[in-house]
Amino acid sequence: MTAQPHSMAGSGMYPGQPPQTMPRRPDAIAPIAPPSTSWVPEKDGHSSAPPPAYSQAVGNWDGRSRPGPSPFNIAAREGDFNEIKRLIANGENMFATGEIGQTPAYSAAVTGHTEILEYLIQHGADYTAGNEDGFTPLNAAATKNFPEALLLLLHYGADPNAPTVDGQTPVYSAALAGNLRTVQILVEHGANFSQCRSERGFTPICAAAGEGHAHIVQYLASQGADLTLVTEHGVTPLRAAAAEGHPEVVSILLQHGASVFTSCNEGYTPLICAAVEGHVEVMKILLQNGAPIDTPCKDGNTPLLYGASRGHTEIVRLLIQYGADVHHGANNDTSPAATAAFRGHFRTAGLLLKQGCCLG
Repeated sequence: MTAQPHSMAGSGMYPGQPPQTMPRRPDAIAPIAPPSTSWVPEKDGHSSAPPPAYSQAVGNWDGRSRPGPSPFNIAAREGDFNEIKRLIANGENMFATGEIGQTPAYSAAVTGHTEILEYLIQHGADYTAGNEDGFTPLNAAATKNFPEALLLLLHYGADPNAPTVDGQTPVYSAALAGNLRTVQILVEHGANFSQCRSERGFTPICAAAGEGHAHIVQYLASQGADLTLVTEHGVTPLRAAAAEGHPEVVSILLQHGASVFTSCNEGYTPLICAAVEGHVEVMKILLQNGAPIDTPCKDGNTPLLYGASRGHTEIVRLLIQYGADVHHGANNDTSPAATAAFRGHFRTAGLLLKQGCCLG
């Protein structure tokens, strides 16, 4: 049942730690895992050191060590088709890898040089091997949004579900990057978009939700992506979107049946995540869809306490409008007003005091 706001009289930082009540030391409170480190990959695996000048790279490469990209890598990355033909005609080693372990086919795919990519494949180049992080040419084309290269690799039998070292499949990488067309192509060619997970348990739709890629979330949800799967820390797509402040994504997920009642391992609901970050619009949507307003996390802190402790006055105002208990303290019963005042958020504390909240 949709919650309705109550009338009220009178009339806000990135999460480091949850709000604390006055007697509690900051280091005694379990932190909420920051969204930027709890689900976003540290790197996409497709970057490399800036290539040296073409002539320098060719001149320094001795065919044995790997100080930089091979002649094939350079030519493929720069789109020099004539040089590719010359190297093949001269019998140069097309299996030599570059500075991050990439093959010539990878270099062509990551830069979208489809004609060169096909020529390499037709002449026996390895188009399935990944770089040192396990990112294959297919994953590179998906991430960098080169549909033609992607289709070519799939035509030649590249595995749409080949994972990287940390478990990122091509469809995961494409979803994280927000590339709808490459996501669609992969799904149409049998990519597992619902059950596949990264090393930390993130699905493609969870990654897209956290990045705010509403078009990806809409597509994957319409294809039946599982919205209930959680990461190793209990993160759902809805929690990721709420924590990052993406109201459109939150609405899409709710329309497809995501639950406002789910919480992560520490008990943080989507509403709590939005309150911590001060995402008012997300809060409104969640409250309109029946999010539990006074349900605390395992530390005993409610959404109102989180909003008060961070000085998110508009969050506190909204929660009061929807009937939040202004008297509910954390485990040691310090009130929201006292928590706000202790942290120097006097405007927030004043609002709570006007609603009858005490400083005890």
